[in-house]
Amino acid sequence: MNQEHKHTCKAILIKCIDFRLEKEMRHWLDENNLTGDCDIVSLAGATQELSNKKEIQDLFLKQIQIAHNLHQASQVILVHHSDCGAYKNIYHFKNETEERIVQIKDMNRAEKIIKENFPDMVIKKIWAQLNDIQGNFITFETID
Repeated sequence: MNQEHKHTCKAILIKCIDFRLEKEMRHWLDENNLTGDCDIVSLAGATQELSNKKEIQDLFLKQIQIAHNLHQASQVILVHHSDCGAYKNIYHFKNETEERIVQIKDMNRAEKIIKENFPDMVIKKIWAQLNDIQGNFITFETID
């Protein structure tokens, strides 16, 4: 094996910093065989500002580039969640459905930006539905 790439991983996961995600996120990583096999980036709102702030875009793309080039990661996993404070600080959602729609649009924009820069990377979008306010039970759903 090439000495330069002796430590590799499958993916880079980009998620929100919200502490309520941590316990269930670990379970999701285990169930998807990603524990210890992915780089993890946590920022408030996950990809919320990726498409409209150049400095955020540069930050995200640099992290993906490192995971891709140094760790040979072949996929990017974007995780957004319900009841996100970063989104609620900007938007005044009428309901959870509206919040989900806005966040999925942001994930789709992020996917486009990532694909433009890393066409060989597979993008996986995950919606994490907090089923209680503490995040003790979260449903993870793959978004197409």
